[in-house]
Amino acid sequence: MSSTGPATPRYVITMATLIFTIAFLAIGVPAGYALGWPWYVTVPVCLVAGIIVGAIAYRAWKSSQ
Repeated sequence: MSSTGPATPRYVITMATLIFTIAFLAIGVPAGYALGWPWYVTVPVCLVAGIIVGAIAYRAWKSSQ
């Protein structure tokens, strides 16, 4: 993507999903361990949450265009 061109939908959905997934992992994994959840429960929950919130952010971006 050019820094002067408009953002493409693929770029927006990729970056939104990536950012929210990393954020959920950074917050959710320590919280899950504090609650006594094993990693094989905490990590998939964080991944799914990141994908869902990334998709919501993409829809919000798309509707504002």
